Amino acid sequence: MPAEASERRQGVAYSRVIGKLLGNRNVSGDLTGLAWVKFDVAGQRPQRFRLVYRQVDERTRDVLAIGLREEHAIYRLAARRIAP
Repeated sequence: MPAEASERRQGVAYSRVIGKLLGNRNVSGDLTGLAWVKFDVAGQRPQRFRLVYRQVDERTRDVLAIGLREEHAIYRLAARRIAP
């Protein structure tokens, strides 16, 4: 895992970073209750990485996916991981 991803994961885990809420998406499905944080990895092109997580309770966040945003693949992966 790139250092940048690890830093973002730590930031999310300790509430230093708060992501933007996702909702029902046409491309990737219903991601209500999930949030995303964007970050770049030096030397990587394109620099469009995302970390998708959900708030489990007041103190716990569950990271569902970390990866490239390319064609919404990271959001589709997160949707599959929360599907019943």
